[in-house]
Amino acid sequence: MNKSMSKSVIFIALAMSVGVVNAKPFDGRQDAMGGTGVSGANYKSGALYNPALVAKFNKDDDLAIILPTVGVEGHDKDGAIDNADDVQDAYDGLGALKGLDLTTATGADRQKATDLSGKAATALRSLDGKTVDVEAGVNMVVAIPSETVSVAVHAATYLNAHAIASVSENDFETHTDPYTGATVTAPTDKDDLESFAVGYAAATTDIGVTLAKGFDGPFGKQWFGVTPKFQRIDVANITSSVADDDSFDNIRDYQTTKNGFNVDLGYATELPHDLVAGVAVKNAIPQKLSAPLTKGIQAEYTVSPVVTTSLTWNPIDSITLSGDVDLTPAKHFTGMTGVNRFDAADDDVQMVAVGAEYNLAKWLQVRGGYKQNLVGNKSGMVTAGLGISPFDVLHIDLAGSYGGSSDVGATLQTSLTF
Repeated sequence: MNKSMSKSVIFIALAMSVGVVNAKPFDGRQDAMGGTGVSGANYKSGALYNPALVAKFNKDDDLAIILPTVGVEGHDKDGAIDNADDVQDAYDGLGALKGLDLTTATGADRQKATDLSGKAATALRSLDGKTVDVEAGVNMVVAIPSETVSVAVHAATYLNAHAIASVSENDFETHTDPYTGATVTAPTDKDDLESFAVGYAAATTDIGVTLAKGFDGPFGKQWFGVTPKFQRIDVANITSSVADDDSFDNIRDYQTTKNGFNVDLGYATELPHDLVAGVAVKNAIPQKLSAPLTKGIQAEYTVSPVVTTSLTWNPIDSITLSGDVDLTPAKHFTGMTGVNRFDAADDDVQMVAVGAEYNLAKWLQVRGGYKQNLVGNKSGMVTAGLGISPFDVLHIDLAGSYGGSSDVGATLQTSLTF
């Protein structure tokens, strides 16, 4: 997939994967359940969803270790990559005409130049303002439950990467092709194109320590938790011709880094009828950072507080039903200098999600769910997954999400509980 749109976003995503989350963690169990987790996550992954849940454990629970969890979601609902492929395919054909001149070009050559230029112009117009989005995450957790104070240490990176096309009207001026003499509606030389793609991405890295404690509440147990954390934000933007494969020697030339502090807060409580309610505040301290100004382009990224409420029902031990609602949207990219078609609202995330799990004898878990973004431009996604947990010690959790052929995701997680 060596095309400008996909290349820009994939290059910047890989180059900025700096280590070890933002408002959206990746977790093999919870991703399969629609991304719910603020009241229904277990103690080993509570630090990623609701710090209070680290203290919500069973009597036989002990040390838990989540080995590297890897998750990714990709979105191309408007067919931007296909349009970019069409542009480059047209210019691959036009490149063969560059060795001609007006004395050697045939009528077939002129017709080819006209046809391919028209194909490039049509694809360019269709590409304007379209985006490709990639979200990825990596995390590790060590959780130690205790009646005194439960503790968890986690390290996680959440990557939010995009590419957007900005098409210039100057590329549609009818003119004479200098190689064949044909009348064309787009430049036959890709070096003459003024249209470009912008790749922009942010990586948020957290290293946190969760402290959580359970108390007697009006309907049973209640739990409180807090996660102070070191937070690093990396933001970058690069530009590339929509029909070229520019090379980028060092992503650091296009990247800005900010180190700071943030905190997550959480509460959960038992309710009558086997219900558990929870509320979490992720990234309580707002952060903002801009990438370097590069070729007139500058992306601005925000880490905003997100408040999520949740309800989980366990009618019997083997069945779990959960629902989460974000009360506030997560802001991500909030500004883009030099790109007229950028819309900050498209990148907002405010999720509502539902999920279910059936646990067969603690050896096999079958899960499903659905999630919908209430704002922004992403489609709703159906989720599903399996968990395998022999002897309730080694856990392998796989999740997938699907919102159409251009909106897919997957998560793989391994963990140990003792």
